[in-house]
Amino acid sequence: GDSCWGTLQNAVASSGLPEDRVTVILNPNSGNITYGTPSSDQWIQWRELAANLSSAGYRVLAYVNLCSDIQTDPTTGGTSCASNAAQGDKPFLGVHGVKAEMDKYIDELNSSLVGFFLDDASHSGNLTDAILIVTRYANNRTLETVHNPGVITKDLELFEAANVTVMSEFTQPRDPSPYQSGLSPEKSAMLVNGVVDGSWRGYLEDARMKGYKFFYATENFTSCPPFLADLLQAIRETEPPPPTPQPCKGSSYYCPRLCMGSGGRRGMHRCQQRCVKFFDRVRALLERHCSALRRADCASEQLVGLEDPDVQGLLQRYYFGQSLGPGLAETPSPVATLA
Repeated sequence: GDSCWGTLQNAVASSGLPEDRVTVILNPNSGNITYGTPSSDQWIQWRELAANLSSAGYRVLAYVNLCSDIQTDPTTGGTSCASNAAQGDKPFLGVHGVKAEMDKYIDELNSSLVGFFLDDASHSGNLTDAILIVTRYANNRTLETVHNPGVITKDLELFEAANVTVMSEFTQPRDPSPYQSGLSPEKSAMLVNGVVDGSWRGYLEDARMKGYKFFYATENFTSCPPFLADLLQAIRETEPPPPTPQPCKGSSYYCPRLCMGSGGRRGMHRCQQRCVKFFDRVRALLERHCSALRRADCASEQLVGLEDPDVQGLLQRYYFGQSLGPGLAETPSPVATLA
């Protein structure tokens, strides 16, 4: 309901997690949207919701179930696929086929949609071609796909074709893991249902250790979990801090390069000793140079190359006449030839 979407937005705001790190799956009728539900008036509400989420920065997916035989539990009202053989076996064509559902979402949600969540997308290797048809249909419309087999993939072709694959969907994390199976964490997701109290914290840590980039935990899939804000905050805290800009390390970078070929190891060592003393005198100049230009060498380990015209100018001005070693000061050549 509306309160759940408000809860989501408040939780994201309080966590500090960027909106574009959060993927929202819209599921109007468990994927059965070609039977008159939602109604025209209801589609207006779904369209507005998708547009609001998208404009706020969230990534919006639409729910499509690929199971050809969905059963409803008379006690809980929950739905599930009747068998593993039916996962991914839903006809692609037809008025109620997968294509018709995808086209309906595209028509109704328009540019707010970034892709599809393909539930019951088997990665057993038995329905590769059928699921590839669905995936490529989305890709040809510049839309992404998330496959949900719910278990570790056995189909590398489908794993590579999908943008993300849910390889653990259960009441607790499953084994084996992406790391154990040699699969990319960047394309791996874990969903945990039936979570109570604070057990999600252990599941989140487990997901990180097992190699899952994407994670979500909830009490059930029909409501917002009461711990949503804490969950998003914990996910936010798993991000590494931004790199701290470091001052340019002129001598440690340039001296080994300037002294190459300086009479063997001993000659190169003497050259570098003189070079370090030389750079001590111009260190402040190099640091100001890097900071003023905001060069990559001031924020990472990759310093500006010797061929850089600004570095050439500094070396030409302050190196000329300095005795660093054979092949350098004794050769009155332009600094450009030293690079």
